[in-house]
Amino acid sequence: MGALLAAESPQRETFPETIGASVLALALVWAAHAYSAVIAHRLRTPVPPVQPPRETRAADATRDTVDVETGTLRAQEGGAPDELATEVIAQQSPPAARELRTLLRHEFAVLKGGAIPLLALLLCWAAGASLDTAITATLWTCAGTIVVAELLAGLRASVGPLALALQVAAGASLGVAVIVLKIVLR
Repeated sequence: MGALLAAESPQRETFPETIGASVLALALVWAAHAYSAVIAHRLRTPVPPVQPPRETRAADATRDTVDVETGTLRAQEGGAPDELATEVIAQQSPPAARELRTLLRHEFAVLKGGAIPLLALLLCWAAGASLDTAITATLWTCAGTIVVAELLAGLRASVGPLALALQVAAGASLGVAVIVLKIVLR
């Protein structure tokens, strides 16, 4: 969100446009994080081998079943995989909708992380600040949020003082980079 706001031009945009762009950017980053997790899952998960369909079937064999959870094909009562079961497997694309929802929930932290700067932007608008002032305040809020998040994460993990200082410095450098981006783009 900070990078987007650093590129905003308060002379051309309005508060509603800036807020709308910020909300859209947060949603896109959230979806991109979940999508990348889906792709990573697909790349890590081996595809089960699918046996070619039999041209003829024994009269007493029953239909095949597909285990939807694992995507594996099982022939019942000694039958071989049939074309319908092969099609069902081909149409499945892991992960299932349930897994996608889980990944979206897991990546919800992206939206939570952007909520504080977005709130700062909204408060500046409500207070009657200029858009330029609001963007600057929001960028400092982004930088501060990153530093506080690093500090809280380090304290929660009970890291030593040196590791905590390094984590906070890493967060501070990201915050400073966002502010520098505004300076470079103006």
